[in-house]
Amino acid sequence: MVYLSSPLNEKTNDNKWINLLEIIIVIFLVVGHNVLRWIPNEIPFIFILGWASLRFRKLGWKDVGLKKLCLGHI
Repeated sequence: MVYLSSPLNEKTNDNKWINLLEIIIVIFLVVGHNVLRWIPNEIPFIFILGWASLRFRKLGWKDVGLKKLCLGHI
């Protein structure tokens, strides 16, 4: 079997450790709030972590499926 190397695969391999770190931080925040009661509310911290993660990957909200809210069509 032959595996082709591509920039996308190399970028994904580099991000594995960052992904693992993000998951560990989120688990710490959720457990710190729900079990240990260390954090009053974990949602703002998770939001900031997600935003930083998008910026680090040079992505925007549209890249994860969000778009501008159009109030004219409600």
